Amino acid sequence: MAALLRPTTSTYVKPHDTKTMDTPDEEDHTFCGIMFDIVAKRGLPVETLIVSSLWVRGHLGPLTVWSTPGGFGGKERDAAAWTRHYERTRPPSPVDLVELRLEPPVLVAPGDRCGLYVHSARADDLGLVYDDAYADSGRADPQDAFVAVRPGLAHLSPTPFSDVGAWWGAWRGPRAFVGRLGLGVRYKLWNPPVRALFPRAFRAVVRTLLLANTRRRTPWGRLHPEIVLYVLNMCRHDWFERPERPRKRRRGATRDPGRNPPRLCRFVTKT
Repeated sequence: MAALLRPTTSTYVKPHDTKTMDTPDEEDHTFCGIMFDIVAKRGLPVETLIVSSLWVRGHLGPLTVWSTPGGFGGKERDAAAWTRHYERTRPPSPVDLVELRLEPPVLVAPGDRCGLYVHSARADDLGLVYDDAYADSGRADPQDAFVAVRPGLAHLSPTPFSDVGAWWGAWRGPRAFVGRLGLGVRYKLWNPPVRALFPRAFRAVVRTLLLANTRRRTPWGRLHPEIVLYVLNMCRHDWFERPERPRKRRRGATRDPGRNPPRLCRFVTKT
């Protein structure tokens, strides 16, 4: 019965499924807050991206962290559109990053956008460090295989979502988040409808095992096909990836490919 009711999503988030991503840090500015978007990438067998913490630095003080689905655009002043995940007063840490654990974590599906907002209620302009994010500055948006961090707006008011700030306004953009994202990944489990999301090496193993299962006189061929699908369903997407090994150069070999062309191998098939 279990072979016929294969799960579609893993129930684990183990240490090797968690990671961090640091953003560039030029220390261009400090003030009360930064509001920005993250985008969970497509193309991997990921069910959910989990943002478990944000790391920031500055003189900190009374801190809050908020999120909103779909991105922050048009919601800068709408507190009702946001969910608070953190509220605590932290001592100054102008050099070292401080972790802010989110409760509950923020969940983002592949292809979706989520707005994040970190705010310090200090009455001065030293609360949080953030950077410029001008397109002509040569800075690319930070990203990795799972997530991209987009530019946002700096908040110059000690009151969250307030339009009353410095004499030149309460919002400045484009600005970039400075710090670190603590991430977890919940993966999809292999099933025929999602096979295209899995790496080429995994798909090759699936094809080989299914072909081997048609040889009924072998031990593997005696298994019911549903048992084979169940075994594949329990395999992680990266189990069949081969680690890259550095190539060894032969003694006396030169780096010039023109002087040492590769040898051609001839395969002879006997009949």
